[in-house]
Amino acid sequence: MLSLPGSGGGYQSFKVGDGNELNESVECLIGFADDICQNDEPSHAVAAYSGPKGLLEAQKKGASVFDGVSKSLIYSPEGDLSCAPGWLRGSPAHRDKEGKPTGRVDCFKAVGTFFGDPEACKKELTAHLRKKLAPLDVIDTIVDTDCVTNTSQLRLNLVQRIACAKTKYIAGITPPNVACEALEFAHNRIRKSFESIARADASPQALRDLAWLQAQLPTEMGGCNIDTAFTRADSDFSMSLLKNWRTLVAHNPDFALDEGGASKYPAIAAAIATYESALSDWKEVCEKRTARDKNKYHTVRGGYLTEFYPKSVPLPEPESLPATDAILNGTCKSTYPRPRALAAIKNHKDWFAHQELVKARDVHVKNNPSLGDSAVNNREAARFVSASTPFAGKAFDVRVDGTYATALSSDTLQDELQRKLGLWLSAALPTLRVALERGMPVDFFGDYLYNKAHHRRPHDGVLAAWADAMRAPANAPVVHGDKEKPELTRQYNEGYKVDLAEPHAGPGGCDEVNEIKLWTPLLKTSSPGVGNASSGGTPASVGHSYAFGNTEEKARRLNMGCKARGQPGQPFSHKTGHGYVKAHRGFYHDAIFVKRNNFNLLLHETFGGGFSPTAVLKLRRLARKVARGSVDRTAYSPKYSLSFMSHHAERISLSVVRGVNRAIRSHLATLSARLARA
Repeated sequence: MLSLPGSGGGYQSFKVGDGNELNESVECLIGFADDICQNDEPSHAVAAYSGPKGLLEAQKKGASVFDGVSKSLIYSPEGDLSCAPGWLRGSPAHRDKEGKPTGRVDCFKAVGTFFGDPEACKKELTAHLRKKLAPLDVIDTIVDTDCVTNTSQLRLNLVQRIACAKTKYIAGITPPNVACEALEFAHNRIRKSFESIARADASPQALRDLAWLQAQLPTEMGGCNIDTAFTRADSDFSMSLLKNWRTLVAHNPDFALDEGGASKYPAIAAAIATYESALSDWKEVCEKRTARDKNKYHTVRGGYLTEFYPKSVPLPEPESLPATDAILNGTCKSTYPRPRALAAIKNHKDWFAHQELVKARDVHVKNNPSLGDSAVNNREAARFVSASTPFAGKAFDVRVDGTYATALSSDTLQDELQRKLGLWLSAALPTLRVALERGMPVDFFGDYLYNKAHHRRPHDGVLAAWADAMRAPANAPVVHGDKEKPELTRQYNEGYKVDLAEPHAGPGGCDEVNEIKLWTPLLKTSSPGVGNASSGGTPASVGHSYAFGNTEEKARRLNMGCKARGQPGQPFSHKTGHGYVKAHRGFYHDAIFVKRNNFNLLLHETFGGGFSPTAVLKLRRLARKVARGSVDRTAYSPKYSLSFMSHHAERISLSVVRGVNRAIRSHLATLSARLARA
């Protein structure tokens, strides 16, 4: 039986005796989430609700505005409801305004979902989500005009923050066997809107399917945070049920397990099985991460890299995932299992699975080359790793406040989505097809366009964003280097222009010098790192397995130099770190070894501006300085609050996205003009 006191429904709990008299001392539930009476004889429930001194009478007396009679109904899967009064919807005697029998109620709505006959609930829930997502039909038609710009960013925010949120709630409170059909509809509908924003229709279906799988991952793991909850409906409902297990059993002892530890309710048994499967997945993910930590790549400078996996989304700790028995018998903490624990496990499992898919794609492209394919070895795997590095997805997390600082033009956002997800650049396809016909070595993914473009403006944009972050807590003016005026930074490093210098900002009051690099991990030429007898080992191209594996080792050797190791003629092995390495003098040799300044190589890659480990540490040091009470000159948005770390990470990521895609568009225009003149 469902009743809604007042105009807002509410969440009330009432207890009744064995008759129709209201008695709060007897442990028998009648009101639970919109006042639902469960598992009672219909005659008792009707008497307790609508009889003398029943719940209806109490609600009428207690509610200032009461419309519960019109909303009340009675439902039973098989019971005889002839005892129900004729005014109560669901009663055999109930009539509509025209005097016709309304018949049995097969489902009803409560707490945002539907209960009753499974098939009827599926139908109603699908219609409910269809209505909730209907505004997407209008949103999909929004385009830029002379007066309205950046509409693609607005559409993406609406899909991420509004449309997806409607499905998450349904998945958390509705049994999967009921919710799956509605969530599948929502999943496909949201995919249609997202692919409209990204112009995915210009790419082959195989690439679209891979891109959609990646888009569903969190932005911290290389995705776009398009979480429709369809693929994890089981885990969401399981977590909701088990987290509230003690409350459910306390209110309704019928939910308790039998002596054999089994439940007569399929939904409860399925939730337990889903949770145990998640625990198994957690162990599998932990084993993979441990194995990758042991898989080391030794650099020519004497350090090492470990095989990459995303760490920005933490894996749940063991104590936050208690054993099933501990949850069911109430011996674990009441806050466990954590609401996001199972989602985090699934995200990590999906990330590893997607990495295998993109590696398989690389093998397929290598064995079956076709027009428009990139000439970069292991391109898809390297792209996916680069897009999963720290802060590489910050540009998609920006909350738009109407200023240029948070805005992305529709063209830029479209190009970035296509590059990030491995789709063809739709705006460049007509020009690139003509270039292919004329024998030019172009590809449809934008690698050729960026590698041939001018990189000064993208670099300067990142430089300006870092300068803002450094100036915010600075105690002395930050010095901006200039090739035209080498004397500005000569005191910090002789022989090479410093990008940014911070006087007295280093440990012990020494100066800090910073070199900003924005490099692409996708180059046509790749190196095995073997080197030769005279020069020794060289950096290898391992970006498909190691974060910054195609860029960081080269950049550190170029700027920081490298000591001689081993004996000439002894092959260098990146697996062991043994062998011959020839000495190399870096650009910042004077700053590091002569002037004893503190040097930071702030390296970013072109897929969202992922931060290298040194860049992450630098931003954290600046954030700690602010947290300890230093002045903060950051121009935060007045419409929402962000930490120093998040604000500047977003701004740096946005500067990378803008600069890289402008460079691509600029060279595309140059190429188009060249082809038109030819």
